Amino acid sequence: MKLYFNVGYSAKVGENLQLMIKDEGSVHQTHAMFYGENGLWKCEVDYFSKTISYHYQLIDERGNILREEFVPHHLTFPHNYKEFVVFDEWNNKNFPENYLNNKILYNKLNTFKPEKVSVLKKHTHLFRIEAPIYNPDWKIVVFGSTASLGNWDYEKAIHLSQTDFGIWETSLEIPENEFIQYKYCLYDAER
Repeated sequence: MKLYFNVGYSAKVGENLQLMIKDEGSVHQTHAMFYGENGLWKCEVDYFSKTISYHYQLIDERGNILREEFVPHHLTFPHNYKEFVVFDEWNNKNFPENYLNNKILYNKLNTFKPEKVSVLKKHTHLFRIEAPIYNPDWKIVVFGSTASLGNWDYEKAIHLSQTDFGIWETSLEIPENEFIQYKYCLYDAER
């Protein structure tokens, strides 16, 4: 299958991004990324597994690593589609979810039971966000500009399922070539 990676990053002249894929029991794969526009770096990869673990790193002209992500990204592909487009954010060490997801808090607050994502047979979009939430009455929802995202109506917001500690997901079918805008929000189940 083809994977199209996109990540926003502001690099200086002479700096480039690389995608590092970590395969179990084999050598890491390094893929050069190219600069698209508006700070978006892109990469196209042929990949043949249902799960992937990867991270981005910044290199200079000589190939020296200047900076790399603190925590790797992990994805599981639920269908055998031929193509997946992945939109990422650079995972900074100082992101709140990285210092809130420490071992002590994980052990203390990891009392939830993982939910199953109701994966549609023909979903086109998988919304996935890492957001550790410590209030048991709060949930993550997404809503946006299309009918499948509720047409900005908060009452029609799509509830995400917490599939792992701090990982929220849902799948939707959105018509091809439809421009979408969306927001993630906290939903208080008690209000």
